[in-house]
Amino acid sequence: MAETVETTETTAGTEGAESPVGAETTEPKPFAKTEKDFAALQLALDNERRNHKTAKDKLESIERSTLSEAELKWQAKVDDATHTADTKLKHIAARSALVTAGLVGKPDKLAAILDLDAVDVGDDGNITGLDKQIADLKKDYPALFAAPGPAGPGQLNIGGRPGPKPRAKGYADQIASQIFTS
Repeated sequence: MAETVETTETTAGTEGAESPVGAETTEPKPFAKTEKDFAALQLALDNERRNHKTAKDKLESIERSTLSEAELKWQAKVDDATHTADTKLKHIAARSALVTAGLVGKPDKLAAILDLDAVDVGDDGNITGLDKQIADLKKDYPALFAAPGPAGPGQLNIGGRPGPKPRAKGYADQIASQIFTS
């Protein structure tokens, strides 16, 4: 019994494994990420971010060594403004992340406990290092956090503050409501 063997093409357009003629070809199963895989990827991403930051700092120090005195003063002003903006962004992101995590009450006091020096602001404005701290807080103090309620369509979670007051009906709206209810 000699079976003929042919190659099949996969969805990516490359030649796949050989299969006997007439055998069913099964679709490839989607890759299911496990917690272990995700943790390994997260660790690798964090390491690459640290390496990138180190390389960037080295490059900036080399560039600074070639600057004139006026350029150094200007760069110091830029660095100060960047540091101030990053600090404000970290505080805002910490309060927002606490509210999103379901914190009961005001986030200001709990945000003060977070180690914002360990939080990094990327060049693109992405915040890293905050999620792990908040997850640790939720694990250590579960009574402070409630399950966050889903925001309805067009609603923002603004941290338990009262929403905007409904605007008063104008004269035309009052007349229209009287006409349509009668």
